[in-house]
Amino acid sequence: MAVSKSLASATFSIEVQSGTDKSGAAVYKKRTFLETKKAHYSFE
Repeated sequence: MAVSKSLASATFSIEVQSGTDKSGAAVYKKRTFLETKKAHYSFE
């Protein structure tokens, strides 16, 4: 029996350190992109 899988939706999230608070702890910002287009990237 063959099984196939179909991707219904996709999201892309990125979280970066945007600075520090008064006590010196890292502060992060998160950005989420919904329904991103399929792209091919090469990271070398």
